[in-house]
Amino acid sequence: PAEFLRKHGLNQLTTYYDPYSQFLRTFELETLPTSFLIDRDGNMRGGVLGILDWSSAEAHTLIEAFLEEADRAEQRLPEA
Repeated sequence: PAEFLRKHGLNQLTTYYDPYSQFLRTFELETLPTSFLIDRDGNMRGGVLGILDWSSAEAHTLIEAFLEEADRAEQRLPEA
C-alpha cells in the first residue's frame, strides 16, 4: 500500500493494518475488506465496506474530500 499511495500522490496518508481483525470484532463488522479514513485525532471521517478500486475516481474523490476537510479544520484552529 505504501507504494500505491506514493504512486498516486497520496503520501500524506498513513495506513494501518488489522491482521487479527480486532477492529472488525470491536465494531461488529462482518465485511472484508473494510477501509476507513481516520483523522489525526482518531475520528472516523469516512469509509468503504467491501472492495474498492483505490485507483478509481470514486476513491480519489473520497480521499480528496477527506484531505480538503482536514485542511479546512487546520485553518480554523486558533493560533497559539
